Parts: sequence; structure tokens; C-alpha cells
Amino acid sequence: MENRYEIRRKIGQGGLGAVDQGYDRRINREVAIKRISTSGGDPEMRKESTRQLSKEAGAMASLQHPHIVTVYDVGADEDGPDVVMELISGKTLDELIERAPI
Repeated sequence: MENRYEIRRKIGQGGLGAVDQGYDRRINREVAIKRISTSGGDPEMRKESTRQLSKEAGAMASLQHPHIVTVYDVGADEDGPDVVMELISGKTLDELIERAPI
């Protein structure tokens, strides 16, 4: 991942991981990179996290719809599993709810 993608800034953080804004150096485009946190080094947890993220990415990649992000790449390295996807600009769900509760 380190040779192809450049991490630019954190977009969001959750209980299981984070999403960063990145840049794909190979094809010169902005991307979103979702990475599951595998801190602690438990090999079984890391294996399960990688499996789950790959399954999620596969499901997303099999769908084509204007309201579903496009998955570009799936991988894993020493920092854990990751999914590289389309970066969409706009407000977060939290920002929208703050402005006009559902």
C-alpha cells in the first residue's frame, strides 16, 4: 500500500477502524481508504478482520448504483486490512442529522 497510496488526512474514526482520504499515485486520483484496526497483534483477530473486510468489499464491489461507492482495491499489510474506494465529497451523516434530525 505504501508505494501506491498516500494517506493525506483522516476523514472519520469508529470503534473498529478509520477512513482516510488518500491519493492513488498510480492513476492520479483521490480515494477513501478504510482500514480496520488490528492493534494488539492477535493473529486470529487479524485474520478474522481481514476476512470480514474482504467480504464487505466483495459485497460492495458486486453492486453498481449511484448511491453506493465504487471499490477500487482490497489489500492487507503489516498495519492490517484495507479497502480503497471512491472518495465522495459532501456532508457526513452526523452533519446532516445535526442540521435536520431524521
